[in-house]
Amino acid sequence: MGSKLKVDNVCFSYYGLKGETKTIDNLSFEADEGEFVAIVGPSGCGKTTLLSCLSGLLVPTEGTITINGKHISEADVRIGYMHQKDLLFDWRDNYKNIALSIEISPFDKEERTENIKKLLETYDLKDFKHSYPSALSGGMRQRVALIRTLICKPDFLLLDEPFSALDFQTRLEVSDDIYRIIRKEKKTAILITHDIEEAISMADKILVLSKRPTHVIETIRIKLSVEDRTPFTARDAPEFSEYFHHIYKELKDGEIG
Repeated sequence: MGSKLKVDNVCFSYYGLKGETKTIDNLSFEADEGEFVAIVGPSGCGKTTLLSCLSGLLVPTEGTITINGKHISEADVRIGYMHQKDLLFDWRDNYKNIALSIEISPFDKEERTENIKKLLETYDLKDFKHSYPSALSGGMRQRVALIRTLICKPDFLLLDEPFSALDFQTRLEVSDDIYRIIRKEKKTAILITHDIEEAISMADKILVLSKRPTHVIETIRIKLSVEDRTPFTARDAPEFSEYFHHIYKELKDGEIG
């Protein structure tokens, strides 16, 4: 399986009246096709800036980001971005919220329309396609938001703390839903999260970042001995607490060092 995403010695700085503020410093990693990567790090270390670079919204000061060898230099249809908030328009029904991706993209509209119908049925939203977002639970709204992201068939997904606004029980349920959808659609995913348990339960590997200017302290492969792994069942794995304590220590050391 070839590398799908490659981040090579990326640096990023903001410039203002007080000069340069370096946010990312020689950060490198790869994500293989179909891999789920979680990124954790101290608050304010530059995780969202990194996600903006991966999406093409920001251009690195130094270094390169490529998908299948092609450089990302601007917003790219190969990249789907799921934000902290679902960003659904309250005045559009769920079908029209999802169809927004079709309206603003150059893709074949008939093909995408059929894909909307298929995804709504597959993920138990068929009966709610003409409901408005206000009629949905937080979990259902996130499913609608993810389907909207998938309509343009991106090569990989960026998930910017998509469960942070939900209560704990809903968060567990929705993370299971989103995980199942991403695995079924065989997408490469990059998850930004402050929640160590969430990262362990969902990811194939975790990147632990340092304080700003951020770089990768450690890359941790997650192997859990559970059958039919989901974010919920993963928490019962005997290795789970060991990963948690290791990552927590790395983060604390990274804040100090």
